[in-house]
Amino acid sequence: MQKIGMSHEGCRRQHVRKWDKAEDLELYGILREEWNGANKAVDSTRYRA
Repeated sequence: MQKIGMSHEGCRRQHVRKWDKAEDLELYGILREEWNGANKAVDSTRYRA
């Protein structure tokens, strides 16, 4: 997730149950401005002539 520009925002410990076992849930996020800026950089290199 961090490779595509998302930031680690935290960990919810023992938040979900999976096969009768409590599992941690890692949270990642990205701001709209960061996402749009990353997409503009990709778009500018994609359509070069």
